[in-house]
Amino acid sequence: MAEPGTITSRRLGPGPVALTLLAGAVCAVVAVTLVGGRGALSAALAAVLVLGFFRSGRLPLVLAGGPVGGLAVVVLLTNYVLRLALALLVLVAAVEAGWVDRRALGISVIVCGLAYVNGAVLRLVRAR
Repeated sequence: MAEPGTITSRRLGPGPVALTLLAGAVCAVVAVTLVGGRGALSAALAAVLVLGFFRSGRLPLVLAGGPVGGLAVVVLLTNYVLRLALALLVLVAAVEAGWVDRRALGISVIVCGLAYVNGAVLRLVRAR
């Protein structure tokens, strides 16, 4: 049981990961009805890419463990560029292999990205 005055996860509501997974599931259902199996695979890949991108961005901040300045900024920016490049390589490889539908993938990435950001903002606002 939580102490009075502490914020519990239940009180904060669903987090960004839960909202992203929900958005990915909704995108998969819509995509499978409109496009077929490739649409569902596209939506699932989009949810995994968005979660991987945003969650991996926390790693350098956790490792830094304090105020960021100097060389740490270079490390953070390099990490960001490498994550973008990796996501782009995965997207290009999946599209070139013909496993995914481009429109379903693009729309699902946008919807999942918005869901993650909105979940993070909601969690932050509710925590205050």
